[in-house]
This record gives sequence, structure tokens and C-alpha cells, in this order.
Amino acid sequence: MGENDVISLKEYFDAKFAAAEKATDIWRQSLDRRLEGMNELREAMKDQQSHTMTREEYQRAHEALCEKIQELQEFRANLQGKASQNSVYIAWFIAIIGLVLSAISLFWKH
Repeated sequence: MGENDVISLKEYFDAKFAAAEKATDIWRQSLDRRLEGMNELREAMKDQQSHTMTREEYQRAHEALCEKIQELQEFRANLQGKASQNSVYIAWFIAIIGLVLSAISLFWKH
């Protein structure tokens, strides 16, 4: 062992302490990066959760849409019924005009 190989106890502990501090700093930086990633994931999940609806909300909206569809189907059926009733009225009107014209033509010839 040479003279250069000997270090004081203080230097030894200072070196060990510096190495421990460096390792702690590296570990802390790694932990901070991991925590930042977890925070980003948590924010993404919060954002996703704020844009989704619960099953109950979906069920209420779905039932409301089904009721509106039923109303529209009934309205359409009612309109189709009115259209065919209008056709009956038009046919009656044409028949009455035909009868009136026939009666007029009968009286006209005599």
C-alpha cells in the first residue's frame, strides 16, 4: 500500500455520503418521472370519465327516444289514415258530381 492509497476516515465517509446522495437523487428523479406518468394517466381517465354517461343516464335517454319514435309512428299512421279518408271524400265528391251531371243530362234531353 502506498501513501496515495490511504485516505482519511472523513474523506471516506464524505465519498460514501456523496455516492448515497447521488443514488438518492437518481432514484428521486426516476420516481418523479413515474409519478408524472401516473398523473397523466389519472388526468386521461378523469377526462374520459367526464365524457361518458352512466347506464342510468343511457337508459333514460334510450327510453325517451323510444317514446318519441312510437309517437312518430302513430303520427305517420294517423296521417296515412287521413290521406285515405281524404281519398274517400274525393271519390264521394266525384260520384256526386257524376250523379248531378247525369241528372242534368237526363233532364236536358227531355
